[in-house]
Amino acid sequence: MITTEQRPGQAASAPGDGQRALRGQVAWLPLPGGLVAGAQVTVDPIAASGSLLRWAIPLLLMVLVLLLMHAYGYWRLHREAGERHRAERRLQEVCATLPAVVYQAHRGRDGVLSFPYITGDMYSLFGLSAEVAMADESRLFATVHPDDQAHLRRSVEVSATHLTVIDVEFRACGPQGWRWVRSRGQPMAADDDSVKWSGYWIDVTASHEQATALAAARRDAEAAAAAKANFLATMSHEIRTPMSGMLGMLEVLEDTGLDEEQCALLATVHDAASLLRQILDDVLDYSRIDAGALPLEAMPITLPGIIGNVQRLLSPMAANKGLWLRSRIDPRVAAGHCGDGVRLRQILFNLLSNALKFTAHGGVRIELDVRADEGDRQRLCLAVIDTGIGVSADQQAVLFSPFTQAEASIGRRYGGSGLGLSICRGLAGLMDGDLRMHSSPGQGTRMELELTLPIAIAPGAVSARDADAAQPVFAPGLQVLVAEDDPIHQALMAWRLRQLGLGHTMAAQGEEALRLMQGRAFDLVITDCQMPVMDGYALASAIRRTERASGAVPVPIVGLTASVQAQTQQRCQQAGMDRMLTKPITLEALREHLAALLTTTGDMAAAVDPVPCVQALGRQLGSVATAREVLTLMQTTTQADLSGLIRATAGGDAQAVNACLHRMAGGLGVVGARRLGKQARGLMRALEEAPLVDSRAGLDRFSAGVERYLAGLRGVEFS
Repeated sequence: MITTEQRPGQAASAPGDGQRALRGQVAWLPLPGGLVAGAQVTVDPIAASGSLLRWAIPLLLMVLVLLLMHAYGYWRLHREAGERHRAERRLQEVCATLPAVVYQAHRGRDGVLSFPYITGDMYSLFGLSAEVAMADESRLFATVHPDDQAHLRRSVEVSATHLTVIDVEFRACGPQGWRWVRSRGQPMAADDDSVKWSGYWIDVTASHEQATALAAARRDAEAAAAAKANFLATMSHEIRTPMSGMLGMLEVLEDTGLDEEQCALLATVHDAASLLRQILDDVLDYSRIDAGALPLEAMPITLPGIIGNVQRLLSPMAANKGLWLRSRIDPRVAAGHCGDGVRLRQILFNLLSNALKFTAHGGVRIELDVRADEGDRQRLCLAVIDTGIGVSADQQAVLFSPFTQAEASIGRRYGGSGLGLSICRGLAGLMDGDLRMHSSPGQGTRMELELTLPIAIAPGAVSARDADAAQPVFAPGLQVLVAEDDPIHQALMAWRLRQLGLGHTMAAQGEEALRLMQGRAFDLVITDCQMPVMDGYALASAIRRTERASGAVPVPIVGLTASVQAQTQQRCQQAGMDRMLTKPITLEALREHLAALLTTTGDMAAAVDPVPCVQALGRQLGSVATAREVLTLMQTTTQADLSGLIRATAGGDAQAVNACLHRMAGGLGVVGARRLGKQARGLMRALEEAPLVDSRAGLDRFSAGVERYLAGLRGVEFS
């Protein structure tokens, strides 16, 4: 019940506590106007207890649930804290056993670097504990080698700037001294422009020591290989020099009119000396192939000519054993190819001599077949087939190994170094070819060389010159200057030049040869590369400098050396030599080389420079496309100059003739027409010394030769 009444300023006294609990309570509330409202609540004990239960039980349940949730959360938190603690302990244990130190680095906006987390065996690497390093990063940085500190700082700056992985190696001083440490860390940028890295340090000293040891071993191996090469080169030079004199004198002795018995004795000595030279060449070739230092040349060659040449060389050997020696050439074989004729001849010579050596009855056949035509290339198979003793499959497996023969008794019965087939396979590999053997005991042997060669002359365009062509006869009046310090080789060269019908002047060393050239003109210079005071290289360089200064026409220079190193060939070219000949050299080989540099009576009448190999010319000019453009342009300009030369010759205009010759000599020289270029230079020299009328016949022959050369070019498609 609620009542209102006017009351004085204080409320009525409240009943006692016990009575209030049972009877109720009056609550007074102030109202506007000074009134006070009182509300008396009367609680029935029985009704009150029921009401209490209605709201107390849910409340108690809620409190209980809250207590249970709190207890569960506390249990979960405690368990997670325990797991985290155990995980941290396991991480510490794992990191302690790892061969690395795990770190987290922090670089603030101010550039200060710190390490909030480091774990692992810090002491082994840096001689510091993780706690010390985390407390003071400067002490950690102080352990880095002074020479590596700047590089380490730069790596950190680059990684922080570009957020790239830091991967750097440096030296650090630990309890075991200086150690190589590798640091690798993944950067991550923070919102406050700071950078954090998570990474590791690891000891890589063993790897550095292994790399150092490997580099030292490589240097030692290279030094040993160089020492072996130098030893072989030195021994080659020392052996070849007296051998050259011996073989040369045997050649001179053969020309002195010996009786039959003396000729037989001389042939025995010559064969023994030639065998010695062959063994020396085999050892040197094998060492150069093994070292990858045997260069190959790409020149126009005629395979039928090579086969015929080798067949003629070994015909006496076949005849002495009563064997037949035949050859068969596929008519589809192109008239000319581009390759290394010397090395192909060497392979064929080895294969054919082996076949004849191990054949007692029957004979040997050489076959050259076209396996495939590939446009400007041909896939060829050169086979040597014999009716000899044959080789078992087990023996074939080792025959291509160096210094190996099928049986020990073979070396005693047949001789040889056991290097021939190994060299042949190495040469075949250098030519991107393949050398295979097909054989069985008592059934003979078939050796096959399969390789692809570019076509230098289209079939039927120009007839290949037969190897039996007449030997060149040099034009009269040619003079050769010889620079040679060895008296024996002076005598040999003088005899050879007389045999070739060439005049000569002898100089004992380079300075004397240079003085002789200042007083007179020579058509060719032959110089020994190794001479005291001024060697052949210095002489050739001095001659070329003098020619450039005076504008004189270059004189052909031939270098003679007993060295077979590739560097020697390069030195000769750099000095300005036109050719390098290796001692010992025969009269016929000298004739062949000099004929390519000097004017012969046949040069102006019949001999024609070979059509250039487009692939070889492309290597010189940078590309095959450039070579084709040059050849096409040369044809056009040379044809125009030829017409101008004929008109100027007929009109007696020496100046115009000289201009045409000058242009033609340059153009022909670019594409390798050396004979015609040499003739043009010779005619220019003749015009300086005599009137045009004296050179008219030579000019006519030169014009005819150029016309034949251009006709040969027109027979080949270059575009």
